[in-house]
Amino acid sequence: MNVERLILNHNNLSISRDDDEVNHHHPRVFSNFLNLQSLHLTDAFDDNTSPQLSEDLHDIFMNSQLVKLQKLHLEQNEITNFKDRRVFCDLPNLRDLHLGDNYLKDINFEVHCLKNLRFLDLERNKFEFVKTHDLMLLNELNELPNRTTELVVDFNLNPFVCDCKISSFRTWIDSTNVTARNKQALMCYQNKVDPLPITELDMSECAAAVAAATIMFNTATQDHYSLSMHSQNGMARHTATLIFLLIVLSMILLGLVVALIYVSRDKLKFMITPVFDNVAKKVQYTSIKDEDCPEVHV
Repeated sequence: MNVERLILNHNNLSISRDDDEVNHHHPRVFSNFLNLQSLHLTDAFDDNTSPQLSEDLHDIFMNSQLVKLQKLHLEQNEITNFKDRRVFCDLPNLRDLHLGDNYLKDINFEVHCLKNLRFLDLERNKFEFVKTHDLMLLNELNELPNRTTELVVDFNLNPFVCDCKISSFRTWIDSTNVTARNKQALMCYQNKVDPLPITELDMSECAAAVAAATIMFNTATQDHYSLSMHSQNGMARHTATLIFLLIVLSMILLGLVVALIYVSRDKLKFMITPVFDNVAKKVQYTSIKDEDCPEVHV
């Protein structure tokens, strides 16, 4: 099929393999959509869908060969976590991943395998804070080589709590190269009632936590830079080694040729001497012929 956009929003689809009555799990359900680029599954699954939703989805993504898929919408599916962390790793060209309006509390799925990801929608979930490790993974994804666009992440309308647990997130917002969408509108709550802009929070009481987060992010950045430089230096050393080996091999080859000529000098002399003699005779005959030409007086 030449379908590029498939919308299945607001359905009661069942993809579970654990249904007591009938098996609704079809791993190749999208296998005929070879050119599919945009898949909309907002509020698409039955409320009684198996808690193994991520495994079922991964099985479908892997077996349907959705290698051209760029946009995936999974909003409003009451997703609390992804048991299979590699649920999206078989979508190599995925650029936009929409997970808004779910129940996620952390980024418990692999993002490093999504090398082309440009937008991650996590708004209206259940984040009270963001783990330092998850933020570092987002930084690493954004710093992967050959990326052409910066990563954009939307954390808006999450119930962030205004305490020291948010220190890493606040530090990350100010220091990362990842674009935090509408970061000025990011709010945290005191007593679940009073919203405060996260970027304006007074973090003086959390100085130790802020310092620790800053050190971790800076160390990760330096490690990434060192790894990149090490890789470049490794390539330079590898090139120099190859050049050196080529020179050594050329010298060995030249030495072998010289040795072969020396060992076979008598045979070569026997073969070459008649040729030289023949050439010399031709030159001599030509000279005599020229001398015998009569002079012409005008």
